[in-house]
Amino acid sequence: MNQLNAAARKRLVKAFKMAFSDGEDPLQRRVNLRERIEESAIEGLIGIDWAATDCDMMQCGGHSHCPATVMHLERWENNFYECAEGPQSAFIVRPGILRTRPGDGI
Repeated sequence: MNQLNAAARKRLVKAFKMAFSDGEDPLQRRVNLRERIEESAIEGLIGIDWAATDCDMMQCGGHSHCPATVMHLERWENNFYECAEGPQSAFIVRPGILRTRPGDGI
């Protein structure tokens, strides 16, 4: 019985370490995102300023919009980093005046 408990404890510790490998609670991260979204949202949208470097060291950047929800922002972020060929960064900002394509980047 003690071996089973020790094995179960070991699995739980491993799962906990994997879940918090970056030192941040995933639920707290979503709460923090929601707060930043609420600070920056205008008419249900947020702006995202982004910059990227490709594998040839060419730099580019831009401004995208997405709906002001945590789920939409996480989806945008996943798509953004999935295509990464080099360093990338993104910042939540208030949407600019030049909103030509709401939803760009999703």
